[in-house]
Amino acid sequence: MILKFKNKIFRTRQLVKKAQEDLDTLKQSVERLEESCARTVDGPLAWSPSLCHRWQRVLGCLRMRSLGPRGKARVGADADGGYVIPADWKEVPLLISLGIGPENSFDRSFADAGVPVEAYDSTIAELPQTHPKIRWIQSMVVADPKPKSAEVSLRNILERIPSNTLPALKMDIEGWEYPTLLSCSEE
Repeated sequence: MILKFKNKIFRTRQLVKKAQEDLDTLKQSVERLEESCARTVDGPLAWSPSLCHRWQRVLGCLRMRSLGPRGKARVGADADGGYVIPADWKEVPLLISLGIGPENSFDRSFADAGVPVEAYDSTIAELPQTHPKIRWIQSMVVADPKPKSAEVSLRNILERIPSNTLPALKMDIEGWEYPTLLSCSEE
């Protein structure tokens, strides 16, 4: 009887320890999220009534869709630079990749699969990995580009694509994703 009671106490202590570890992990995640939100709110997405309206417009354009029987796949590096996307990604006619940085395995995966890639980033001196299917444009993607600058808007990029082409879009532009999306027309 005493042995059974000791075992129960031991299991309870293990469960409490695991719960404390989970709680610590959750606290760290919340702290990172709060830091990220603070940077965003004080930076490119400072709150305003017009921003609220634009958020509603963007969210109204988003539609849930089934990934079908194929599901999803992780493409690119195992760490930063890899993304979980629909498994039928190789059927995309074009990838527009905004933001590259020091790692472009995601773009390279598309290029290796025969998908042309237009990669935009002004913060790097050269592509980490080159490929004949990757066209690097050394431009910064912003919501409202300045005339005669190395800046381009997503709207400008999309206007150059034939209307019958439905490209994939990857954006990792350090907090400027929403202002960039909000600068586009609903079409």
